[in-house]
Amino acid sequence: MAASRVDDTLLIQLRDRVGRRVTDWRPSAEVLDVAPLTGGTSSLTFLVELTGVAAGESPVVLKVAPPGLAPLRNRDVLRQAMLQRAVQRAVQGAHRALAPDVLFSDPGDPPEVPPFMAMNLVPGECVEPVLSDDADRPAPGQVRARFLDAVQVLALLHRIVPGEAGLGDEPAVGLAGEVDRWTRAFATLPAELAGDYERAAKALRASMPAALPPVINHGDFRLGNTLCAGDRVNAVIDWEI
Repeated sequence: MAASRVDDTLLIQLRDRVGRRVTDWRPSAEVLDVAPLTGGTSSLTFLVELTGVAAGESPVVLKVAPPGLAPLRNRDVLRQAMLQRAVQRAVQGAHRALAPDVLFSDPGDPPEVPPFMAMNLVPGECVEPVLSDDADRPAPGQVRARFLDAVQVLALLHRIVPGEAGLGDEPAVGLAGEVDRWTRAFATLPAELAGDYERAAKALRASMPAALPPVINHGDFRLGNTLCAGDRVNAVIDWEI
């Protein structure tokens, strides 16, 4: 949902609600300002300026389910918070983050009073090289380095045993289910964008390997869903799927 959908009523409501919840994290914290961030299609994102916190702890990022809609599937920000906490706990000691830290959250009273979660502001830029203009794309050497570092991040994520991370009850989607899901998605596209998806799906089903044990999968893992500084991925973001 675009930032243009944010109105003053929601901003006032969030400022009040965050002001009450932030003290669960930092008892002396107070809200100075709540401002919308652009980007994102399934939830609203804000920057919250705080006082009464340590240097570097303000602003924080607030992710809010869209008001008026049930916070389900990709709009379930509290489930995203649970996943982020789980993967962060699982890689403690690995000297790198897989996701922003979840600082505090609020269940709201959906759908009219939406749930939210607050995260630390991870330094870095969010750039999808294949979709960026030449002027906005990092140098080729840096793009390559970020891709290689993202492979290391993905390997770290896939080494997590779901049951040991508290995610053993999460549904496991097999390869056939993934092919079916993407086939349904491509079926909704105009012909000029869909390509030869039916033949691709048939080929994938015909060459499907034996299943491996389930792992935690981000669902949309690409550089455009990471925050990078220099050659390094600082965190993976947008855990909706």
